[in-house]
Amino acid sequence: MKKDRKKDFIWNTAAGLINAAEAVIMSMIVTRTTGLEDAGILTIAFATGNVLRTIGNFGVRNYQVTDVENRFSFREYCILRTLTVAVMILLGGGLLFFKVRAGDYSLLKAADVFLLILIYAVEAVEDVVWGKYQHDGYLQVGAKLFFFRWAGIMAVFAAGMVLLQSMEKALFASFLVSIGIFVLMTFFSWRMIYGKGISRSSARKENLPILAWEVFPLALINFLTFYLSNAPKYALDGKVEESVQACFGFVMMPVFVINLFSTFLYQLTLVDLSVYWREHDRKKI
Repeated sequence: MKKDRKKDFIWNTAAGLINAAEAVIMSMIVTRTTGLEDAGILTIAFATGNVLRTIGNFGVRNYQVTDVENRFSFREYCILRTLTVAVMILLGGGLLFFKVRAGDYSLLKAADVFLLILIYAVEAVEDVVWGKYQHDGYLQVGAKLFFFRWAGIMAVFAAGMVLLQSMEKALFASFLVSIGIFVLMTFFSWRMIYGKGISRSSARKENLPILAWEVFPLALINFLTFYLSNAPKYALDGKVEESVQACFGFVMMPVFVINLFSTFLYQLTLVDLSVYWREHDRKKI
């Protein structure tokens, strides 16, 4: 497959736009179909899902794509991502269990939040594959994977909300579609780039704690960034009506959208900057 920087730019921008718009569009759909109360639940679901996603991603992506010296193998990145995604799901499930036990959440609200956490868990798994593509010069392929998966999620979610009038069913259908698109597109894109072979890279157990320690500062920064930006929503959660949470979410949406989109803008330059850093005298930079 031929590398194309123009297509990298186009598809990375498209992925950034849909990433920034996903919460906006889905909240608008819910508001128009089942009302502000469900929109408020979706607002806190996005806030919780995004914070837990930083645990699932664990700051690995930027480190992975800038690992031009190949200190760690793709399999080691995958193993670490499997562990962090498992922790992400367990933490989300545990949090919701205690929320239900305490009477703060109904079972339906907990189900809505957990389903969105699962959708973000699929994204966290996808992210390590996308990182591999970007590392090897195929950013556009990973961007297409992200774009079409979220396009499918939003299309199914919209249809589910209109036809079923149930956010739980719409989110469950979206979760299934998310898995299906990820598996199919990864299967075909991997064969297109690397052929029929699966990655033969080895994994050394002693490298996993080293890798985890290397990326921990990035993980902590990402977690604090998303947690602090969503802290007002957590403060309101359970203290006000869901409709008030929805309105507050709409007010905060522009800041949230700009923050998400900005993370995509520098993706194009990460590998080039890393190569430049390695090939030149670092003390002069």
